[in-house]
Amino acid sequence: MSPINTQVVRRSQSLFTEWGEGYGPRFSYQEYVRVGRFLEPVQAGAASAGLALGTALCRSSATLSMLRRLSPGPGTGHSDNTMNRGFFRLHLEARAEDDRRVQDVLKDRRYPGNRLTAKILCEAALCLARDRGRLPGGPGRGGILTPATGLGMILLERLKRAGMKVEIQESL
Repeated sequence: MSPINTQVVRRSQSLFTEWGEGYGPRFSYQEYVRVGRFLEPVQAGAASAGLALGTALCRSSATLSMLRRLSPGPGTGHSDNTMNRGFFRLHLEARAEDDRRVQDVLKDRRYPGNRLTAKILCEAALCLARDRGRLPGGPGRGGILTPATGLGMILLERLKRAGMKVEIQESL
């Protein structure tokens, strides 16, 4: 998700800066996949090679045609049992210019590719429908907004009430 997430984070930074609320002049963003400690270089190399190969193969119409034939049809995805037993855990780390670090862990039950995505989309829609007056936007903040700039902490509050766990730890 890094290519998409990076674009969204940079758009948020740009909008916040335009509004005088930016993340700071030296803000940067990086996204990584955490692998286990055992054989880290091998795992990271294999994942990188696999992603590169997959990306290259998907540029070929013959490969895409074959993938369509081999892929499950609509309605034949994961079972309810698989989706209900799934989970996700996202580790975030921010480092300030004065070397303070903040670590955040977001976690939730259910399969992230379906159940969790549906939860987030529903809570975002409820923000727009029920919390409109509390959202960080306003008449001067229209256009193409990101979740951070358009829904802000209101969405996070809703997700926490809906069962998402958010653990923030600050270290000096």
